[in-house]
Order: sequence, then structure tokens, then C-alpha cells
Amino acid sequence: MQFRNTKQKSMIFSTIHKYGHLTVEQIKELLEKERISIATIYRNLNILSLEGKIKKIYSDDLVLYETIKDEHYHFECTKCKKVIDIDPKFVNIKIDHSIAKTTRKTLFLYGICSNCQN
Repeated sequence: MQFRNTKQKSMIFSTIHKYGHLTVEQIKELLEKERISIATIYRNLNILSLEGKIKKIYSDDLVLYETIKDEHYHFECTKCKKVIDIDPKFVNIKIDHSIAKTTRKTLFLYGICSNCQN
């Protein structure tokens, strides 16, 4: 299915691409001066997801949107709630393929980021 390229959809995508991991509320706040309704944001998030441009990620207590990138994991600071992408080469996970064949991996690590440690 082909979707139209609207100004609102473009602004929502650009905002997610610029700021990284955002909740719907954060997107609404960042686009406040554009006067985009919450319904329009949700509708366009769904369209962008169907187009394969963004994806929804889930931490323990947040639902976030991010643009599609190379495979990566996530780290969430338990103090400031900032979510940081982690390159898989910095995380060593061994999976026993006799248990199951893995087709996709998602990982959220939790702790205190370097800014909050200082």
C-alpha cells in the first residue's frame, strides 16, 4: 500500500530521526508549535511503522519510537530515563542453537549512565 507524504508525517519522522528514542508525549511536545494533534501523531507513527521507517521499542516502563538502523541494543539510565544505542560488538551474548534457532534479538540493559554517575 502506498501512503502519501504529508508535511506532518515528514515532521514526525524528522523529529524521531533527530532526537532518537521518543515517546508519543515527547514527539507532541517537540512539535507543539506545529499544532499537530495527538491523533495525527498516532496515525502517522502507524504509517511510518508500516512503511518500515520507524519501529516501536519497549523498555520496562516506556514505549519509544526510533528510526530503523543497523542492529543494535539499548541501555536505559534508571535515573534520567535516557535511552542509548549500543553496538552489538560491545555486548557478548552466546546463544545455544540446540535450544532454538534465533531469528532476531532485542536487548535492553539498565543501569546508571555516565552523566548521572558524575
